[in-house]
Amino acid sequence: PLIGTTVNPADQPDVIGVGGVDGQGKTAGFSSRGFTLWESSVGGFGRLKPDVVAPGVNVYGSAMNGGCRPLSGTSVASPVVAGVVTLVLSGVSADMRKVVNPGSMKQALLQSAKRLPDPMVHEQGAGLVNVQGALEYLNSYSASASAHPAKIDNNDCPYWDGYCFMKLVPDAEPLWFNITLVTGACVA
Repeated sequence: PLIGTTVNPADQPDVIGVGGVDGQGKTAGFSSRGFTLWESSVGGFGRLKPDVVAPGVNVYGSAMNGGCRPLSGTSVASPVVAGVVTLVLSGVSADMRKVVNPGSMKQALLQSAKRLPDPMVHEQGAGLVNVQGALEYLNSYSASASAHPAKIDNNDCPYWDGYCFMKLVPDAEPLWFNITLVTGACVA
């Protein structure tokens, strides 16, 4: 898919949008790419999506007639992330469970994701989900706000494709970029 193919529900700010990658960390051909487009209809600018990526190509699952078979799709990658959330939640210490909510979980997934070397920002978001990193993040969590993306570097190519080497000068066209703020209280 082309840039701007992420649609509802994955394009919503309070949803963890998931893209699919293969075993080599390459973006799957079926995986939608950000940026979101629905804001443009109300005078806004798109946000970075997907939020994270997970294995979504040839992941083994149950076959209807017994046994296993390879499955592919973001409909496979999204349950992988749901499993990561479950594993992380099961490992969070009892005294830290009171701070775990959808906002802090999304924050943990974004902050701990591992950036992949090849896909661009609108293909992988924050990167590949990281169970151990998300668990460590939540076990040492203190209320804070974080931005997604955490930084914009127009010299970091090809990750920031589309923004690479843009000159930021006073008389140039404005550079618009929508940043999602995530806190343990909400996602905005």
